[in-house]
Amino acid sequence: MIDEALRLADHIALMNAGRLEQFGTPEELVFHPATPFVSQFLGEDIVLRRLAAVPLEGFVRPGAAGEGGVPTVPVTLSARTALSVMLQEHTSALNVARNGQVIGSVTWDDLRRGTP
Repeated sequence: MIDEALRLADHIALMNAGRLEQFGTPEELVFHPATPFVSQFLGEDIVLRRLAAVPLEGFVRPGAAGEGGVPTVPVTLSARTALSVMLQEHTSALNVARNGQVIGSVTWDDLRRGTP
């Protein structure tokens, strides 16, 4: 249920026993939890779950990451899947393609921020 709220809501109010713990955007709750309750409520893997709902396209920078040895992935992937490819391929950057043509690149640091 929280995944759906994070994906659809503009703002979320998170309450604990009638007390407002945090009110903010999904990104604020995920990346800047106001209290330990908010962190615990969202769970340890919240950043990864959030990246699963974020399209890779928003992270793409112009220009290729490099020739030879830099994997190329389609722009249609989620940011989480791109992060998984980086881990599997032991790389910190990917070239991103649309219709077989490289349109830019994305780095580990780009995805680590969690929001485009």
